[in-house]
Amino acid sequence: PNEHTVTFDIDGVEDCGFVSVTGTFDNWSGWGANTDTNMQAEIADGSYEFVILCVDNTNDGWWNDIWSNSEMLSAPVYSECDVVQNGENSNYGFTVSGSDLTVEYCAGSCDATCSTNGDCSSIIGDVNLDNVINVVDVVALVGHILGTSPLTSICEADTNNDGILNVVDVVALVGMILGD
Repeated sequence: PNEHTVTFDIDGVEDCGFVSVTGTFDNWSGWGANTDTNMQAEIADGSYEFVILCVDNTNDGWWNDIWSNSEMLSAPVYSECDVVQNGENSNYGFTVSGSDLTVEYCAGSCDATCSTNGDCSSIIGDVNLDNVINVVDVVALVGHILGTSPLTSICEADTNNDGILNVVDVVALVGMILGD
């Protein structure tokens, strides 16, 4: 088959020890396009699904089970970039059609790049944009992380400015509320 170079330009994964993009194009091997391949893979024409693996490569032998040593970063559930739309497998998608392709995402979002808190126009921690930081913001952030209610902007919720929303941001937000 005629294959083309697909480059995955993934933002927000700077804190990952190793990054791998895997999906239907590599039969979910865990090793599709990764740090060692310059985030590129040769892929035939067609439509594909994928997720991003943020690998903890400090674990001895992590390469023997990349899935168990990774945090999976995927499209927000039911978002415009969730190609599955079943509420469970929120995979990103792309289509190769006769030429090389660059796929750009801020890991865990539908944005091409991650915004930094320096670009944030609202109060860090004010997840629901009501100008008050309280438990409602924690609920909104947890809902986004669980995929039940995606946020329209991750800027205010990304308390540590790493481009990824996860439990670290929840803990920091609770700390803000408690005054820690």
